[in-house]
Amino acid sequence: MTWLDCELEQANMNDTLVMARSLMGALVTSGEETRSLFAGRSVWDDMELTQRIRAEAEAGGLHPDTDPTAVASAIMDPFIIQLLTAGHPSREWMEAQVDIVLHGALPR
Repeated sequence: MTWLDCELEQANMNDTLVMARSLMGALVTSGEETRSLFAGRSVWDDMELTQRIRAEAEAGGLHPDTDPTAVASAIMDPFIIQLLTAGHPSREWMEAQVDIVLHGALPR
């Protein structure tokens, strides 16, 4: 099973969608103290996807100036927005998103 398969499997669980919407609502309506916990740090900093992107960049498979956290965010943030607003994205949609982002990170 690939990383993408795991993400799609998790996203297609209704409990995941309900929890994600609840957490997003709580964050949006939270006070300054909660928002400050997220300031200056990406939720993607230590994720497996970011580590895989970092390893690929270090191996020369991506442009040397690639910011692994920014690439992970560029892949996952639209996925999360799609999930929260329109529902479960298709595998084709996710594959296209990943292809678009990674194409921009290829060595020039």
